[in-house]
Amino acid sequence: MAAGRPLCKGMPIHLTIGNTHRCNFDCFMCFRRHIDLKAITQWDLGIKTFRQIAMECFPYTLRVELSVSGEPLASPTIIEELNLSAEYGIRLNMTTNGSYLIRDQIRQALLNTAGDISVSFDGATKDTFERIRRRGNFNAVVNGVRTFNEERKKLPASNRPNVGATTVLMHSTINELPSWVSLMHKIGMDSLEGSHILVPADRDQESLVHYKILYNKMREESLAEARARSIPLILPPPFPLEDQTPGEKSTEEGTPAPLPSKDSSILCPYVWHRSWIQYDGSVSPCCNPNFRSSMGNVNENGFKAVWNGPAYQKLRRSLRSGTADPACRTCHLVLRQDREAVPDDLFIIN
Repeated sequence: MAAGRPLCKGMPIHLTIGNTHRCNFDCFMCFRRHIDLKAITQWDLGIKTFRQIAMECFPYTLRVELSVSGEPLASPTIIEELNLSAEYGIRLNMTTNGSYLIRDQIRQALLNTAGDISVSFDGATKDTFERIRRRGNFNAVVNGVRTFNEERKKLPASNRPNVGATTVLMHSTINELPSWVSLMHKIGMDSLEGSHILVPADRDQESLVHYKILYNKMREESLAEARARSIPLILPPPFPLEDQTPGEKSTEEGTPAPLPSKDSSILCPYVWHRSWIQYDGSVSPCCNPNFRSSMGNVNENGFKAVWNGPAYQKLRRSLRSGTADPACRTCHLVLRQDREAVPDDLFIIN
């Protein structure tokens, strides 16, 4: 084996599969609004490729997540995909807009294979929800999610999927955040989380950076609502206000790691243990949008050939040797150490 451990003895234990790029919603803050959708020639991975991936990877994979670039349940072959995953004993994780949970067949297939499900839900009223999540139907999503939660809670705890809700924190929804907590509890969610909007240029007014006092107030009210209902809620820390010491940070924010030098070895949690397969079959090492290189395509020679193919070997060797791509050197997820301090065995999956 070449120096730098470019080969993996095992298959990835965490796999993300982009089963589709379709989405039936048109949310105004979604990254898809900045993609030329007309240029897309292939929208779905297809059951043939999904089955090939399952045959090669599922016997070894501990965790599988479905599409993060579209609505996973919008795949034309989603029932076959769910049933195939159940055959291999895979517990699928996914983020969904919840709209397809109104369909009996999809709910029943999900109950057999779902692990962790995150429902994206913005706003606590029909008007706010449908203004943000365009083409969405508030009542249909609420009823579908509530029904699925009622059905899953009848399952033994060992086979019961976890279902949580996430929301985008922005000016359009922040006043409804305490009511959102109440609504999500009412329809049976296990846990809740909010994240600040990633602001596109035409939506700067939605950023809560401009409404710090309002965010801090709604945050406290929402946390109090969650405590009263005994439901876990994760929110970003409060904004520092002007009476705080300039540059002072909340202890919840942590201390950013220093950027590595060009000759520093990088311990990446992805390239030896995880992989991303896009809806067109192309393979990426991770979700970093600044990393542009493809590792190969599963439609050509299968996933195993890609996993230990030339592109993956080159990437692993560069991380180990300190010649990594700039996107890797500036990534916030990597663990950085001096090259001499990195044990060789850390780069092998047994």
